[in-house]
Amino acid sequence: MRTVKLSPPEVRNSDARNVFRAIRKRQLSQGTFLAKFELSLKEELGVEHVMTVSSCTTGLQLILSGLALEPGDEVIVPNFTFPATINTVIQERLKPVLVDIDLETFCINADSLRSAIGPRTRAVIVVHAFGHPAEMDQIMKIAEECSIRVIEDAACAIGSRIEGVPVGGFGVASAFSFHPRKVLTTGEGGAVATNDTILAEKLKVLRSHGGVRGDAYMSFVAAGFNFRMSDINAALGLSQIPRLGKIISRRNQAARDYSELFSDMKEITTPTVAEGMEHTFQSYVVTLAPYIDRDRVIAFLRSRGIETTLGTYALSEQPAYQSLVRKGQDLTNSVFAFKHSLALPMSSSTSKRERRRVVKAVKEAIAKNENLLQS
Repeated sequence: MRTVKLSPPEVRNSDARNVFRAIRKRQLSQGTFLAKFELSLKEELGVEHVMTVSSCTTGLQLILSGLALEPGDEVIVPNFTFPATINTVIQERLKPVLVDIDLETFCINADSLRSAIGPRTRAVIVVHAFGHPAEMDQIMKIAEECSIRVIEDAACAIGSRIEGVPVGGFGVASAFSFHPRKVLTTGEGGAVATNDTILAEKLKVLRSHGGVRGDAYMSFVAAGFNFRMSDINAALGLSQIPRLGKIISRRNQAARDYSELFSDMKEITTPTVAEGMEHTFQSYVVTLAPYIDRDRVIAFLRSRGIETTLGTYALSEQPAYQSLVRKGQDLTNSVFAFKHSLALPMSSSTSKRERRRVVKAVKEAIAKNENLLQS
C-alpha cells in the first residue's frame, strides 16, 4: 500500500533542469539565479526589498538584529508556533512574552496582544499560522497606538493575501520559509521582505558577515552573520514562482474536499478562512474533540500508511520555555490547539482518491477511539 505523505515537496523535472543550469554556470553563490529569484519574490510580494537567506529562522534573527533592540527588551510571540519563532528572540538576548491565539484561525489574538504590551515591549512577531493571514488591520492599529514594531513570521504564507494584498508588507519586515514542506521550496532557505530602505541596506550587510565590498577587498562594518542562500537553492525556487498561483489553487481545492468529506463528523472541527483572507493551506489542520486521543489517531493512521502530525507546539508546554509563563496567564486556546490539533496530508499533488482514503482512516481511528472509551 502506498504511503500518503504529510507534505511532499512539489517539484518537477523542470525545476531540476533549472538547478542544473545554475550548476553549469559555476557561479554558485550570489549569482544571477539568486538575483532573478529575489526580483521575482519582490514582484510576487509587492514590496520594495527582498533578501534571500538560509532559512526563515535566520531571517527572523536577521530582522531582530537589524532593529538594534536592547538586551532585555520585550518581544511578544504567539504561544502556538514552531519554536524557531521564539528561539530567534532568545538568541538576540531579548525577552519573549507569550500570548494566546484564536482557535478559528490559529493566529495571534488581538486582545491578548494588547493586554501583553508593557513599558519594555518593543516588537511583536505575528505568525500567519499554516498560511492563514493574521488580523493585520487590528494588529497594526494596536502597534501604532503603542509604538511597537510588527514583524511578520510568514514561514507558511508565501501567496497568502488580505483583501488582495500579499502578506509580508504590513509590518516593518517579514520572513518567509522555503523548506520542503512549504508551498514553494528551495530545499532549505528563506527570504526577508521589507519596505524600509534603510533597514534593507542594513540587513544586506548583516546577512554577509557585516562586510561591504570595496574595489579590491571587503571592509567589515558590523559583526554580521553568514545567512546567505546559494544559487542552487535560488534556481530551484525560481522555476516554481510562475506556477505558485496554481499550486495554491489546488491546495485550496484539496482543503475544500477534506472539509466536505468531514462535514458529517461532530468530532472534528475543520479549518475556516476568515472573510477577505486568502489561505495557502501550507498545512490542513483540524482540531479533534477533547475526548479523542489525538496521538492514538496519529498512530492508527501510521499503521494504515498515512503520515500525520500535530498542528504545531504550545511553547508554554515545552521545557525550554515554561519559565516564561506569567502567573495567572490565560493560554487556554494555544494549549488546546497543541493537544488536539491534527495536520493531515496536504499537497497540490494528492489525489481525491488519496484524500478519501485519509478521511476514511480518520473516521475509523475515531470510531476505534470512541469504542475504547465506551469499554
